[in-house]
Amino acid sequence: MDGEIDIAAAGHTITGARASVVDFADAYYFEPAIIMLKNPGEGSKLLVYLQPLHKYVWLCMMFVIPAMALVLWLFTKYSPFYTNQDESCYPQAVNMQRYFPCFWYMYGALLTQGGCDVPCSVSGRILVKVWWIFVLVMMATYTGNLIAFLTVTKVSLPITNLNELAEQSKLGYGTVRGSALWNLLMKSTKGPPQRVWAGMDKENQPDTYADGKKMVLEGKFVMIAERSFYEDEAANNCDLKKVPKKEFFFGSYGIGVPKGSPLKRMFSEQIQRMIETGLMNKISKRWIPRQKCAGLTYSKSKPAKLSDTQGAFYVCGFGLIGAVVAFAVELAYFYLKRKDKAIVPGSADSQNDNFRTRVQPFIIH
Repeated sequence: MDGEIDIAAAGHTITGARASVVDFADAYYFEPAIIMLKNPGEGSKLLVYLQPLHKYVWLCMMFVIPAMALVLWLFTKYSPFYTNQDESCYPQAVNMQRYFPCFWYMYGALLTQGGCDVPCSVSGRILVKVWWIFVLVMMATYTGNLIAFLTVTKVSLPITNLNELAEQSKLGYGTVRGSALWNLLMKSTKGPPQRVWAGMDKENQPDTYADGKKMVLEGKFVMIAERSFYEDEAANNCDLKKVPKKEFFFGSYGIGVPKGSPLKRMFSEQIQRMIETGLMNKISKRWIPRQKCAGLTYSKSKPAKLSDTQGAFYVCGFGLIGAVVAFAVELAYFYLKRKDKAIVPGSADSQNDNFRTRVQPFIIH
């Protein structure tokens, strides 16, 4: 500004206020700001066995199991099939005509164990076979997601964007006092940046980047900083983390020269040449340190929602409708058969009635 310095070659962010007093050559580096905070550590896996399925899926399954058991019990108890067959269905008639054996059969099928008895009637078998299709789909979905939840170590961050940062009150937040980001937040008039500035404790802000890093590592402060600063510090400190995929305030860096200096054109031409040939990209990759921290990831396994498994429930519903239709056909068929054929002593129908008489004492209503 006073003409005593010809070149200001440092990590200067190009801003409107600075450009009004000095000239900047073309930007040589572009980077966004990020939200930097202390690594909260690995989340608890105490209830990991419930996480593969969404809570609404669990609730639907808790309803479907007793409901399907009830339908199976009704089909077995009131189907005329068991009163018109030989004694080969005698054990099934005794066990499946009680509710709890039907319930434990359905529950056992869900654990891929099944049961000792299976229905003899067409309606009951349709219901059971469709239930097994439902079980195969649900168990494949559960086991597949469970593997993902057990093998992926996820980090649950308390903040995921600027909105959440401004709305919460447990952690302090801000940026280096007097920095380009400080001025950008101060001049914001709307949106999340304005709310962040309004919620910042202006008296408790770091004066340097080193102070900001120290405050973040203490665990009670969230810092808005340039991405390059985070990458440099987090390369050797695994306690520092950033909110992934949430970048904002894309800034540019340039070399400052006095107003009207011919050096501006010279530097701009050389910087453009370095960018076009890929030299600037090569320099960036060489000097920006690589992350050495491993083992924690932000990728979060998605629990299977009701919309993801609705096909299995539809199959179960269509199977229930098919079983009801088969049950109605059984009732009509045996009703017409009895109506057309009178029962005489010693006939097959009379023996079948005796079979039902022997079964009834074993049925617990």
